Amino acid sequence: MATRAPRKIEIPQEHAGALGIHLKHCLGLWEVDGLAPKIELRLSTRMTRTIGSANPAKNRITLAVWLFNQPQTIIDEVVCHEAAHLIVHHLHGTGLRPHGREWQALMRRAGVTPRVRIPLPHPPPVPKPRRRRRRSGLTRGLSI
Repeated sequence: MATRAPRKIEIPQEHAGALGIHLKHCLGLWEVDGLAPKIELRLSTRMTRTIGSANPAKNRITLAVWLFNQPQTIIDEVVCHEAAHLIVHHLHGTGLRPHGREWQALMRRAGVTPRVRIPLPHPPPVPKPRRRRRRSGLTRGLSI
C-alpha cells in the first residue's frame, strides 16, 4: 500500500522567521501582541484553489505550499489577511461577516487594502477536475 504525503506540514525554517516577524508586526498594530505565541502557522499541500485559511477555534493559519512561489508582498498580505480573521474572532466573537467592517478596519490599520481575492503574479497550475464515478441503479439499493 502506497504512503500518502501529509496534508499539513510545518513551515520550513527559511520562511518561518519572516512569517513570524510579519505576524507579530500585524498583531502589534492591532494591540494584541500577546496572541502571537498562541497562533499556529502551517502549510498544506492539498490547498489548490485557496491561498490561505484561518481556523479561529484552533488559532491556526494554514497556507498553501505554493504560496512561497509568490512575491514576499503577497505572502505578507495573506498572513495579515488570515491573522485578521483570527483577531476579529478573538475580539468580537462569532456571528460577524468574514470580510465585514471589523476585518476591514484591521486590514487598514495594518496598512493593507482589504480585499477578498488577491491577484497573483504567478498563479499555481490548475488541478484537473475530479471525476466522479456513476453508480448503476442496482448498487443504489432501489426497491421493486
